[in-house]
Amino acid sequence: MISIEQLKAHIRNKSRSFNVNPNIILRNVIFDFFLEKLGKSKYTDKFIIKGGFLVSAITRIDARTTMDLDVTIKNLSIQKEKLTIYLNEILRIPTHDNLVMNLTGVEEINEGFEYPGLRASITVHIDGLKEIMKIDFTTGDIVTPNEICFKYQTLLDEKFIELRSYNIETVIAEKIETILSRGILNTRMRDFYDIYILKQLKLPIIHMDILRKAFMNTASNRKTLDMILLNYRDIITMIENDEGMKKHWKSYQSSYPFAKDLEWLVVIESVKSIFSYMST
Repeated sequence: MISIEQLKAHIRNKSRSFNVNPNIILRNVIFDFFLEKLGKSKYTDKFIIKGGFLVSAITRIDARTTMDLDVTIKNLSIQKEKLTIYLNEILRIPTHDNLVMNLTGVEEINEGFEYPGLRASITVHIDGLKEIMKIDFTTGDIVTPNEICFKYQTLLDEKFIELRSYNIETVIAEKIETILSRGILNTRMRDFYDIYILKQLKLPIIHMDILRKAFMNTASNRKTLDMILLNYRDIITMIENDEGMKKHWKSYQSSYPFAKDLEWLVVIESVKSIFSYMST
């Protein structure tokens, strides 16, 4: 059991240690509470962690912060009624004596997703603290060659939880596909940053043959492969020189301290080099 005073002290310490906003630390701790329950459930191999939370876990929270948790569901129905059953089972699993987590809603989402999905709202109570967390669920993603066993280390007590997640090659492949298929209509600057930071920190462990296959599978599944292969050079040049994209990047820099000294051309070069690695 952890008291609210202990929790606040831990959050302050982590905030100072990582130079990260305390609210972001709190949000990640709340995600940890859910993931601890998930790790003890029968759904561990059905809920595949992906997205910004996974990138943050791979690179450290001070290199990539997030307020979102994204999950792909595998071999289970993603109907609203079914997801409600799965989540209620997970949330009932005991972990901390003074922690109560209740599912308060599940709604359909479509914005910004390649596939239809659901968003779950969960109310978290720990002593006098009340927070609401949201988790986005999708299905239909292609993971190449398959998901991996991911030993996730929690933020506060630094213990390990065995989960399932995307492999790093599929993470990058999806972001490359999004960048090239959306072109200058893409306002998700985190995709560009994530490619940059993963290349900077994890290039030696990225298998280029797997990345190439992951990209081909992802783009084929999203029906963008032919268009990308035909136009990718022009698309990258247009993205690089577009004033609107540069403004989006400036806005991202002002919102996220970890990106404030990172020039747009440096980020674009990371995208180019990753695509070049894939093409050789």
